Amino acid sequence: MNIVYLNNEFLSADQACVPVLDRGFIFGDGVYEVIPVYGGKLFRLNEHLQRLQNSLSAVRIPNPLNHAGWGTMLNENSSHKMKVTSSRFTCKSPVAVRNVSTPCRMIPYLPCLP
Repeated sequence: MNIVYLNNEFLSADQACVPVLDRGFIFGDGVYEVIPVYGGKLFRLNEHLQRLQNSLSAVRIPNPLNHAGWGTMLNENSSHKMKVTSSRFTCKSPVAVRNVSTPCRMIPYLPCLP
């Protein structure tokens, strides 16, 4: 069973849903990062999280987690899998009125895929 992390909870992939009016779905507003996992350890976590922050800043999406929060979530996500080779996660804009301008107050949500 594939486990995903969506809106602060772990779910089976078949239970996870993205709203049809999601800006990430409609406009591609989002940033993703992939962190390899070797021997059960996230590879170069600090460097990946810095790159994620740089990308989020560039597209004006607030980071939904602090550094410790990312570490906790990613390590817990890895523990849901029997054999982990990488963690892929996406920070996306929220559901918003369908219009190309960026909402001034965005609260991102975070799906984390196996």
